[in-house]
Amino acid sequence: MKANQIKVVLDNINVLPYKKILINGDWGIGKTKYINDFMAVNNNVYYISLFGKKSIDVLLQELYYEIVSKDDTGVVKQRTNNLLRKLKKLDQLELSFYGLNITAPFISDILSRIEKKIGKKDSPIIIIDDFERKHQDLDIKEILGVIVAFSRLNNLRIIVVSALKGLDDDNQKDFDNYKEKAIDKVYTITDVADEAPQNIVGIEVWSSIKNIYKNSPLKNLRTLEKFKYFLEEVLHKIQNEKFTDRFNKEDLYKMCFAVVVFVVEHKEELILLPPKEKDSFNFTHSIYGEDKSLYINQYILKNSLTNFLNKNVLSLLLDWFITGECSQIELENHIDEINSYKSSSNPFYGSAENLKESLEIHYVYLENLDGSESLISIIRPIDELFFLAEKINLPLKYNANEIVEMMIENIKSSVDINNRDNNYFYFDSLRNESNIIKEVVKQISIEREKIFHNLMLKNMENKIHHKVFNDTSILEIRNFSDYVMSLSNPKHKELVISLIKSLKTNGFYLPLPEGEINENHWRYCHLVFSILKKIGDYLNQDKIFEDAKQYFDEVINDKQDKMLELRIKVLFESKEAQR
Repeated sequence: MKANQIKVVLDNINVLPYKKILINGDWGIGKTKYINDFMAVNNNVYYISLFGKKSIDVLLQELYYEIVSKDDTGVVKQRTNNLLRKLKKLDQLELSFYGLNITAPFISDILSRIEKKIGKKDSPIIIIDDFERKHQDLDIKEILGVIVAFSRLNNLRIIVVSALKGLDDDNQKDFDNYKEKAIDKVYTITDVADEAPQNIVGIEVWSSIKNIYKNSPLKNLRTLEKFKYFLEEVLHKIQNEKFTDRFNKEDLYKMCFAVVVFVVEHKEELILLPPKEKDSFNFTHSIYGEDKSLYINQYILKNSLTNFLNKNVLSLLLDWFITGECSQIELENHIDEINSYKSSSNPFYGSAENLKESLEIHYVYLENLDGSESLISIIRPIDELFFLAEKINLPLKYNANEIVEMMIENIKSSVDINNRDNNYFYFDSLRNESNIIKEVVKQISIEREKIFHNLMLKNMENKIHHKVFNDTSILEIRNFSDYVMSLSNPKHKELVISLIKSLKTNGFYLPLPEGEINENHWRYCHLVFSILKKIGDYLNQDKIFEDAKQYFDEVINDKQDKMLELRIKVLFESKEAQR
């Protein structure tokens, strides 16, 4: 039966001939929803979970508390006090229950009290959930014995909820031996309710993923819930204007769902591939093992995405779901690449006149850039056009220098000073056979390096007059120190010259430790001098300390601050000792 038929069983529980029923269904198939819905509209239902329960007396305590807490008289506090007073009149063991230390009565005593309490109610129902999740110390025969004991009450119904396949062999054997007496009827849920997936993810999303869902053996609604939450996280990171005919929400829904299915249901294993022979090399397993996004696209999505470039986004989504991290810039770059892609079949199969018309359209586009366009979205369309124009000797309106000049604001906005690792863009998918575009890409790289360099120097220059030093300040100068080390490559000779000029013009980046200072300011000063040492050792600037000494001698003479003089002396001595 489908999960929604649980509602029919529960609504008719008091007219059915069965007093002790068991609802069996796999985890995540939807049992909990209908149980909760039933409890929400029925005050005579008493719920207990066996999850982790070690003994039957703890189970009965919880049931007694549940019954007492639903009394119609008094507030919850009074109910709790009454429960404690009644329990303390009884003998025996101490344990913590609901955060309160109470005395647990013998099973027979509390069973008797529960029966008396329930006997006063109209058609009470006890729901015992998580049957298969009990602690191993709790004997399943004890649970079944309590069910039989309760069944002596004429007006009581007992509902046991379980995923029986979760029982181990010993418990399964005991259940099979005693279920005939303890359970009157077993209702087995074999499928989720028809409307359940759509209710979880919504009509729009469901229409996109339903074919993938139906083609998989997926029956766990919790996987759909995980997909829903992951999709919400992803959508939060993508601006709505990024969605176009080329990069659309339907493809994104499919990719997110396929990733969750692969990780949660398939356990990141290639279970849909033909079996791999033991101790032998298998090319298919090797290929898909290296790039699991290819496997997901081929075997879960069945190549249903509308744009093949989505494979890059799919790979990113897979890492995102597994690690919980995603680069905003990297995500946007992949999306921009998809949106800017045009099949090479259009210009290639068109006439020379068609090519001229397309070029004119893109000339206007280049001439009217506003700085917000991504680099890949600008270059991709002209990449193929310029390649074909060069092949047929068609004159081009702009050269590489002119194109880069028109893109300069876009290049500037592409640089992230706070994360140098993300300062790259994806040009790998370009045809890159146009001589002009090759030069454009090369110049973009150079320009971006210069822009990043100038921003780093400007940031350090601003810190000279800084008065507040904290952990963020320390992190920034450590990042700058790492950047200085990256300039050791001979190709950065011009950048090194620029750095040295900026250093000498801006007091060697040292916020003077004059007057009263704090510990972070002093740490910052030490890090400045460690950078000077790196510049001398790795950038072949042997005179850097000599120039710095001359500068700071003049500063000390001008300031006439004895603590400043002492601190500068300590800084030089500490660095000289390391040389």
